[in-house]
Amino acid sequence: MISMIIVEDEPTTNKFISSSIDYPSLDIALAGSFFNADDALDFLKNNHVDLVLTDIKMPKTDGLTLIKEALSLQPELKFIVMSNFDDYSLVAKAFKLGIYDYILKIDFEPTAFSNILRKAVLDIHENKKNKREADRLSLKVQFWNGKLGETSTNKERIGVLKILNYQNITNTKWNMNKEILNYGICNYIEEIVMNYNNIKYFQNNYDEFIFIFDREHIPDFLQFSETFFSFITTFLHEYSTLNSVGSVYDGKESISFLKQYSLAVDVISYSFIMDDRHFFPYSLVSDYNNEFDFNKYLTEFKNSFDKFDYTNCVNILNEIKTLKINKEGLSQLLLFYKILLSTVTNRFGKTTETDNNADTPLISATEFHDRLVYLLSYGNKLSLADNSPIAEIISYINKNFNKPITLSFLSSEFQFEYGELSRKLKAATGMSFKKYITALRMREAASLIKTTDFKITDISQMIGYPNYEHFSRTFKAFFNKWPTEIRKDQ
Repeated sequence: MISMIIVEDEPTTNKFISSSIDYPSLDIALAGSFFNADDALDFLKNNHVDLVLTDIKMPKTDGLTLIKEALSLQPELKFIVMSNFDDYSLVAKAFKLGIYDYILKIDFEPTAFSNILRKAVLDIHENKKNKREADRLSLKVQFWNGKLGETSTNKERIGVLKILNYQNITNTKWNMNKEILNYGICNYIEEIVMNYNNIKYFQNNYDEFIFIFDREHIPDFLQFSETFFSFITTFLHEYSTLNSVGSVYDGKESISFLKQYSLAVDVISYSFIMDDRHFFPYSLVSDYNNEFDFNKYLTEFKNSFDKFDYTNCVNILNEIKTLKINKEGLSQLLLFYKILLSTVTNRFGKTTETDNNADTPLISATEFHDRLVYLLSYGNKLSLADNSPIAEIISYINKNFNKPITLSFLSSEFQFEYGELSRKLKAATGMSFKKYITALRMREAASLIKTTDFKITDISQMIGYPNYEHFSRTFKAFFNKWPTEIRKDQ
């Protein structure tokens, strides 16, 4: 709201102007009316004002003096002066001082004056907006140049707001209206910040805002920042289904702003494993230091998966959920889940007609976990519901993949019709018999190449490929690397 005062020495005129205008409807708060310039100046020394309506001729201190001295106190002030017909020379001097507009007392009429005020309010708001944008740009430049928060005694703390699904939302729901979406986001955040005198901020990217909190003047900083970010994250989700999280560096140690920012961004990455939260203070994960043993868990999972032990696969996933993984392990965890999902999906595919989530992008550890458990539970049901001979045949293949096994041999040995056996094996393993036994052989070959000194030609024989050239080509097609390349990498 725009703050305004009236300075008019004639009591009748002063009262008429003060009472004849509906100031709130114009977004104006009438902060006071004064009968002389000196009282008005005393008020301006201690109170912020945006607009002053003043008579140009007053006893003792006139309107021109008031304008000069008031502008020295508050340079952004706008003035509208009132004059009589014979005051033209004074009005001209007032315009040289930079007044906004003037009106003749004899022509004063509430509706016409309201129109002048309405235009002035719009201009003041626009000037304020431009100044705030310039200030934020300056703040952004100083921030990244390291010119802010350089001392170790600073009391300010950095917070970050990150919109996690910004690209997805702009590409689907908003498409060509990216700028409109951004305008709405920025306007709302500015409305929130303007309620506080202890927060500065700037937009770093379309999906990221950086805040500087004056912690010294915030009694309960952690509670304050959580409430602050809650307002924003709730609005963004309701406004356009944007999923966002806030983070602050709340450590006791005073460090540079750039270091605080780096730590706050690191903390935001934990939203991947704690997707039920929308606020992440640094203190929340400062003790998260478990390393994620990528190779160990991947090997354990694949060994159990290859043995169709889906129950143990789920146990491994549940164990991982209990880990307090350090920041470096989070990116490995994401890759781990992607590899597992690809492996499991290759076997089961879209498991049922009602599995509507099969093509939904996954953005959190919980979503990956739930999706994997769903697929593995389907595998368990399949193993129990399907007849035991299929499980027996798969077990036989797993133990004898290095022998010249064929589908014809298996159908004869286990007394299955060839086509039926082919269909049941594919349903149970998610791939054709040929692809399944090839995968077993290639994984075993890679393991032997990496962990033993056997000649590659001997390994070829050991896994069921008497023809080395055939083995080598198959290996290259499977891993996109020649066997010799795998050996050299060790």
